Amino acid sequence: MLSSEEKGSALYLLKNNNRTLKKEFSLGNNMITNMKISGDKIIFLFIRGEEKPSIRIYQGEKLFNIIEMPPQSVAYANSFLMLPHGDFLVGGHTTIYHLSSAGRVLRSFGEFANVKTILSIGQDKILTLDGDGSKTLCFDILTGKKLACQKWEVGTANAKIGKIMNIANYDKEHIILLDNIAPRVFKYNILNGKTDILAGSGNNQRYSSLGINAKNTGFYYPDGLSVDSKKNIFLIENGTRLLKIDAQNNSVTAIAGVVPGETEISQMEKRPFSKNGEQLKSARGISIDAKDNIYILDSYNSEIKKIDSSGNSTIIKNKNFYYPMFGKFYQGYLWISNSWGNTINRFINGNHEHIAGISIKDNRQNAGCFNGDEDINETYLNTPYGFDWDNMGTLFFVDGFNHRVRKISSNKIVTVLGKGAGYNEKSLNLPYDMLIKDQTLFVSDSGNCLVSTWKMDSIA
Repeated sequence: MLSSEEKGSALYLLKNNNRTLKKEFSLGNNMITNMKISGDKIIFLFIRGEEKPSIRIYQGEKLFNIIEMPPQSVAYANSFLMLPHGDFLVGGHTTIYHLSSAGRVLRSFGEFANVKTILSIGQDKILTLDGDGSKTLCFDILTGKKLACQKWEVGTANAKIGKIMNIANYDKEHIILLDNIAPRVFKYNILNGKTDILAGSGNNQRYSSLGINAKNTGFYYPDGLSVDSKKNIFLIENGTRLLKIDAQNNSVTAIAGVVPGETEISQMEKRPFSKNGEQLKSARGISIDAKDNIYILDSYNSEIKKIDSSGNSTIIKNKNFYYPMFGKFYQGYLWISNSWGNTINRFINGNHEHIAGISIKDNRQNAGCFNGDEDINETYLNTPYGFDWDNMGTLFFVDGFNHRVRKISSNKIVTVLGKGAGYNEKSLNLPYDMLIKDQTLFVSDSGNCLVSTWKMDSIA
């Protein structure tokens, strides 16, 4: 597996005869945005710095080949795919370029907002994820023509999915799912597959309308999803405002935080975490305990903000919080994924316990790496996200940028799903959240814009 810093060097980890080998490449003061392994070769994508923009191929530790990229293919390039005959596809932000092994542009195609991923889905066919455009597109490599991609629709609601990010338990027969791109909250019946829309119009409007029926408003990049004992639904809008969807009248209320442009100053001052110095900053996760106390994982502030059932607010600080993004209560502990610290931890009464992962703290996602399945204290994670437990108490978690679902078994981390980014029944692409219910594992496979389900007895 490969991991890199944006500038200066790259780290290559592999497993050989049960030993972890570490190799470091000195790559100068260059920005490297992607890297891959192909057989015995390691491929780096340089986009700017001391060297000309290029694809650099190493065999062992020796430079094997340099493919200089034309200027138009370089802008913000962060994805590439090596084709079987030695050509490359490079995602140059708004366009995909087909380059020969000599660096000549053979063709270009697509009008993208931001090419994030390029995947092979068969001979001469690719699937691309347009991150900012919130869509997947398929192309024929030889002609550059767009092909029909699979369309995903939501049960009886007949509404196209944008990108399902969060999954939460709702009641005995239902789960709920949060669409971050075409914002809605769906209720899914696990027994018959029927799907209903509980909230959201599907419009990604710049902040929701308050005080109206939740089905009649859009939301602004919602994240986090949780349900209290009364079936009230909570979500976070653009990381800055906590919203409540009332179970009785389905109205939308702001519970905490503020968004730019809010003018109801007197109401805001009564709202928790609305004052300067206390506001939410890219908050991601919500956890609700048995007493309906709400815990907001305020990621960029590396804090947890609590609102008790009476509306009183508290800011919880701990030196071991590092960009926490997901949290759940289990056996009296608050468990969290320190996503940008690349560990999973749990807390009780202010005391901290490390659960899994080697701490790699960085002010960005995708700063961890992968070294196979090892002891819980010897295994690298790469931006862990959602997690849950099976009925035996085994912890399963999403290892986001390693594109895997893993579990902890006998003090060892074991991969149960995924083998690197991909688009097939055995691969995941940037999984984000997960839930175990009725002996079924639900995974939000965000990079492939779908939700996959797996029977637990087939993976555990």
